[in-house]
Amino acid sequence: MSLPDPKYLHPSIPPWTMELYRQFEQACQSGVLANVAELVDTEPRSPEYLTQGLCAAIFKNNVQIVEFLLNKGAAIDRGVPMAAAQVKSLPIFRLLLEHGWDINASVIANRTVLPSILDDEQLVRWFLEHGAQIDPAPPSSELSYGNALTTTSSVCLDIAASTSSTAVFDLLLEHGAIKANSIPLHSAAGTGMDEERIPMMAHLIEAGYDVNATDEVKKNRTIGTPLHYAIRAQSLAKVKFLLERGADPHKPVGLAGSPFKMAERMGTDQFVSLLKQYP
Repeated sequence: MSLPDPKYLHPSIPPWTMELYRQFEQACQSGVLANVAELVDTEPRSPEYLTQGLCAAIFKNNVQIVEFLLNKGAAIDRGVPMAAAQVKSLPIFRLLLEHGWDINASVIANRTVLPSILDDEQLVRWFLEHGAQIDPAPPSSELSYGNALTTTSSVCLDIAASTSSTAVFDLLLEHGAIKANSIPLHSAAGTGMDEERIPMMAHLIEAGYDVNATDEVKKNRTIGTPLHYAIRAQSLAKVKFLLERGADPHKPVGLAGSPFKMAERMGTDQFVSLLKQYP
């Protein structure tokens, strides 16, 4: 995994110090603690310097160096837990929590780390056991870095439906995920490989999600029903699956019109032929 250029993580870093940061990053990636300690202990280092190395060590999952830098005072800025989310490292998350990281702190667009690790059931369980709130951010139409966190969003359920397992989806519900603003069936229909999300879609329909529900809770980002999403994703298997479970190909929704009209506009003859079988 390639590391970001340090100037993008810390814009205030003077250009003439970039070589020092590069050397430090390489040492932190190497996994040799003695080399990192030598660079850190030779002279006072800024929190930005330590954090740059911390992110480098996290990307390589060098847990010992991560612990060393945290003990030396590396700041846990927004990029640090997001780096840990990319490598899906439970030991690193444990260290961050031990060093004062707020598991419910926003990292990007008022979202916490939880939505970024939903494809890892072990991590999801650990997060929830350690107080992670589900969807503590406002809906995207209300996003502002100045807003207080709320519990009215649906991002976790929707992301879980599109990327994770049915076990994780149910786990979120068990821990209080709010269904009102979610469109998980739409999300599952519109993402993933052709048949990959069908087990999730079957699970959601069995749980009571309406196969003909619209996505009006998304306000200015509406597309239509789950069938609209499957057609837009050009997933013939999902379209057939939804039709067999009662999806209405002729239900008009806003500017999109009916799923049948959408398929006609897209010029997808195979989809049009399939939809014609369900008058």
